[in-house]
Amino acid sequence: RPVKLLCSPLHRTIETATPLLKAIEGSTLKVLPMLHEGGGLYHTTKDGVDVGERGRTPSEFKESFADIADRLDLSECPEEGWYGVKKGKEDEESGEGCEFDTRVKKLAHWIRHQVPDIETGASDYIIVGHGALFDKLVGELLGVRTR
Repeated sequence: RPVKLLCSPLHRTIETATPLLKAIEGSTLKVLPMLHEGGGLYHTTKDGVDVGERGRTPSEFKESFADIADRLDLSECPEEGWYGVKKGKEDEESGEGCEFDTRVKKLAHWIRHQVPDIETGASDYIIVGHGALFDKLVGELLGVRTR
């Protein structure tokens, strides 16, 4: 039966999801920016300043993953890059207003409100992501507080 594959836009998650994509006939891989690891996409300068990086654009994803480009769903990835330089490092400290917690809540809401895919009939999802994200996401979906 059809399955919808979702993954973080980080390179290693797409590499992990690729064998699944190839094994599941007729599937596509939706690259979903809100699945990225906590902290975001940034580098720290030698002065200790966290500087955001833009992330790949849809055309860069297609170039980097040419063997599966026709099966990538990049509809959630902005043309200017999936992360955005202006964001800097995402706040990961738990508590009110925490960027990471807010994103996880939005992601849980999005997952809860998914309906079967109209084109394929897929109602089952495989999500390839990151440990800290899944720790918070599972807690949010089950209504259990995590760290």
